[in-house]
This record gives sequence, structure tokens and C-alpha cells, in this order.
Amino acid sequence: MRRAFQTVTASFGLATLCTLPILTPLLAPSHAILYHQVGPVSTLLLTVVLFIVLLGLFLSSLLLLAEKFARVRVVLWIVLMAVLPWSALKVWSILLQWTLPHRASQALFAISIVAAILFVLLWRPAFLPYFNRLQSFAETILSFASLSALLVLGHLLLLAWQVRTLNAPQPLHRQGAQQQHARMIWILFDELSYEQVYERRYPGLLLPAFDRLAQQSVLFTHTIPTGLMTEYVIPSLLSGTPADAMRASADGRQLFLHTPSRSGQNAAWQPFDPQHTVFRDALDRGYSTAVVGWYNPYCRILASVLDRCTWSDHAPLPSGMATDQSVTTNLLAPLNDLRETALSHLPDSIRPLDGNPQGTIAHIHDYRNLLTAADTVLSDPSATFVFLHLPVPHPDGIYDRNTHQFSTHPTSYLDNLVLADDTLAHLHTQLE
Repeated sequence: MRRAFQTVTASFGLATLCTLPILTPLLAPSHAILYHQVGPVSTLLLTVVLFIVLLGLFLSSLLLLAEKFARVRVVLWIVLMAVLPWSALKVWSILLQWTLPHRASQALFAISIVAAILFVLLWRPAFLPYFNRLQSFAETILSFASLSALLVLGHLLLLAWQVRTLNAPQPLHRQGAQQQHARMIWILFDELSYEQVYERRYPGLLLPAFDRLAQQSVLFTHTIPTGLMTEYVIPSLLSGTPADAMRASADGRQLFLHTPSRSGQNAAWQPFDPQHTVFRDALDRGYSTAVVGWYNPYCRILASVLDRCTWSDHAPLPSGMATDQSVTTNLLAPLNDLRETALSHLPDSIRPLDGNPQGTIAHIHDYRNLLTAADTVLSDPSATFVFLHLPVPHPDGIYDRNTHQFSTHPTSYLDNLVLADDTLAHLHTQLE
């Protein structure tokens, strides 16, 4: 019984190590993946818990069965112990967020496999006592890892409880008396290169809608980006608070912005307050506010200052849901988003080199759904202060500028720039 117990605990420790690429973004202190989830978040977390438990049970059954066949046990544990150093190095590279060179990773894995094959081929019964000690040592290390599995499972279950109503509809601002205002339409194209559009455009790239806009607009020179990441740059723009990082509460409802150190002030985390945003200013001046946005959970963090809200992030809107307070819900979306987010956290040495067609399709669906929602808001003249955050020209490429059609095959950022230009022309036509 003691031997079986040690094998089972080692199996669950091994299962935890195998699922670390998925667990890392879920357990990150920023809670970013939970904060950005559109669909049923509890389902996502419980699915991961079930996966770890089933993988642990499978490995336990496999290793316990191997105990009944001496030769099979030896071969199985030789392979496991041979690849354990390579696996441990991968784990540390993920935890410490440093990149293990791809060639070094391949070389170490090849050495591990060759060593395992040679050990099996050169096996002698006299090796058995030494092998048993080595196996016991490996099981002890993996058993300690199984203690973390209990903590991980408990933490995931706690998170599942905290976020069980994360995307329940939030009560929006009650639209009161309005004043007569000229409409203000703020359009933000995600990752738009001002340099490409107005400063040093790629030769032969035609952007006629942006050129027409320039003829009746103020143009800026020597522009610099506000920041790097959408998740804190846009809340920073909306609140007027400089920020260089973000994190969310464990329940995904409260956003915190990290203000960088400035003269006389130390860096600090500040809660994002919707009452201290441009939307509160607009409401106070008699405007009616509306947001159609991508990626950031606008309908959750800004509900109290919005009269209309639609947001989406890698989840298609079902037919007929492009209405106020529409939050996309698709059971497969959280799993696809988890896969993409988990892959984005992996070092380059172990990240798949092929594209992500599911992510591309989801990006196209986001664009279509949000453009439909934008048309609905723009066609309503009572929406007098409108913020449109659109998911183009953000990579990866989803458009072929030669055919002017969407594409699930890899295209370029320049293709998405043309799509942004076509979108601007469409919005201009809608307003006219």
C-alpha cells in the first residue's frame, strides 16, 4: 500500500508538471486571462481541474500496471527519468519567463531519448538495485510536486466560485435628460501604426479613407505610443492616468493600473474608477454614452457610466445578440482563448511554429460582430458620445488586400491596415 501510494502521488506530481503551460496564465497574479474572459469562466476552470485529475488517474493506472511487469516498469521509468531533466528545464523557463534556445532544447531532448534507448539496450540484471534507488528518488521528487497539485486544484476551485457570475449582465447607467450636442465619435484602431498611415508609408500601400480624413483633420508629428499593451493603454487613455501595467482582482471585476514613478511620486497600483473617466465627464455634460469595444471587458468595468455597451473577445455573437449589453457567450470560446493565451506565455523554444487558425477565425468573428454593433450605435442619433475600439489592424493578418476578402491563411499587418482603411470608409458612409 505504501508503494502504491507513492506511485499515485508521483503520478499527480507529474500531471501537474505536464499541465504547467496551461496553469501558468490561470494562476498568474495579474488574473489577466480571467479578467478578459467573455464566456463561462467557471466552466473553463472546472475543465482544467477535471483534466488534471483525469491525467493523474491515467498516469497512476499506467505506473501501477507497470509494477506488475518488471521489464515494462524498467523501460517506462527509464524513459521518464531520462526526460525529467529536460522537462524540469522547460518548467523553470516558463516560471522564470526566460527563453530556452530552440536548438538547445532540441539537443537536450535528443540526448535524453538517446540515453534512455542506450540504457534499455545495455540493461543488465545487476543494475536493478541501483535502478530501484534512482526510481525511489524520482518518485520522492514528483511526490513533493503532487503537494503543489493539491494547492493548485484548491485554488482553481476557489477561483471558479469567485468568477461564477463574472459575465452576468451588469446594470448600465440610467439615461437621464440630455442636452443637444454635436455627436462625438472616437474611433480607436487597435495597434494602428501612425507611422505607416501618415509618416513613412510602405511603398505602394493605398489607404484612401485615411488620406481623405487627413484632408479635414489635424495631423500630428513626432508621435510616440502611449504604451505597449491594450489592456492598460486604453484604460489609461480613458482615465487620464499614466500606466505601464495592469492587474485584476481574483474575481475579475476590479481593474488596477500601475502608475510609473515620476518626479516626487513613487510607482503605485491604483484602482480603475469608472467615475473618473471621460465617460463620466460626458454624462455630466448631458451626452449619451456608448461603447463598442474589443478585448477589454468594457461592459463590466464601465457599466455605471455607459448607456449602451457591446464588447467581444474571441467569441462570436449569436444571431440577434447585437443589442445593448450584449456579451458574447460561446462554450468553446474560453477553451480556445485559454489555448491561445497559454501559448503566448510559452517560451519561443516550445511554442508551436504554425499559425492558430482558430484564433484567426475568432478574430474575424470579433471584427464582424463589433462592426455590426458599431453600425447599430452609429445609426442611433441619440448616442452622442461614442467610443469604438475595433480589432484591426491588430495582428495576426485576417485579410487579403489583393482580393479584399477575409483569409484564414497567414497574411500581413499591411493587409490588416487596408482592412482598417476599408472599415474607416464604411463608418464614414454610415455617419453620412
